[in-house]
Amino acid sequence: MVRAHGEATERASLIDNGPRMVISRDEALERGLLLFTPHDILDDTEDWIPARRATDDEAAGVPADVALLRRVSSKLRTLPWRQSSVGTAAHPDRAVAGVSGILECLERLAIRRVWAGTVTLEPVSDRLEELMTPGLAKALADRQLAVHAWVVREMAPIEVTLVMVGRRDRAQATFGAGAGFERDPALLHALHEAVMVRVSLGNPANRSEPEFLRGARSAAHQEAFLTFLRTLERPSGEGAVADPPTITSAELPSFVEERFGVAPLLIDVPSLNAIAVVKAVIPSAEFLTPRPGGDYIVAPGYLE
Repeated sequence: MVRAHGEATERASLIDNGPRMVISRDEALERGLLLFTPHDILDDTEDWIPARRATDDEAAGVPADVALLRRVSSKLRTLPWRQSSVGTAAHPDRAVAGVSGILECLERLAIRRVWAGTVTLEPVSDRLEELMTPGLAKALADRQLAVHAWVVREMAPIEVTLVMVGRRDRAQATFGAGAGFERDPALLHALHEAVMVRVSLGNPANRSEPEFLRGARSAAHQEAFLTFLRTLERPSGEGAVADPPTITSAELPSFVEERFGVAPLLIDVPSLNAIAVVKAVIPSAEFLTPRPGGDYIVAPGYLE
């Protein structure tokens, strides 16, 4: 319930207040915002959203075309992406929401790279089965469901996980992903997400929605997904750094800046209730989400 309430707050706040946050370039410059453009096609953009740099809270600005979902550019031009790999989180503690948003950015980047075939995976299905409660394990078994889990090795020390829940008796695959500082919670988060996707795809009320129709069609390619993901597998010790360094939530913004060359930006979205809503954007071209069919080998529609 807490997670569902948080997600509802995120989405409602963005839908209601996101467009109202847009300011002109002139106003952004008058405010003294440090403007970040992740791609040179946006150098002349007119619409900006105020933000703050996660490393030092310096006032910044990010193009609205990058930060807002499905926004049509004010210049009516076709951009090479649909939106940035952004992350939004809601939490009573604004700092916690910011960290969660940054982790979601990293999660989305990692999963995009999985579908592009440019990362390697450590298989961890056995560990996920150990983490499941007896009740959950029985519920999955009763429904002929099997779980498969992986960790994206290249994202260490951030634990980015991918879980596939598939049918044993026929093809029907759904996916979930998670990211965090510890592997076990990230695995459980990904599992819960994969199960929630199954519930959504099975809801008759959603059957006319294009997004769910794409997801339902892709679910039938269960064996193709498994085969592809297994080609990315590497044993846990192969090429791995012994005892990789760990980081804390306070160190996350600096870690991102060091690895990707730019600090995360945090957008404080006016919330519809007392919970803080923060959208994170990493303003680098590496984090831009390509249009469908861009660089994916395979991908379920609902993870685009």
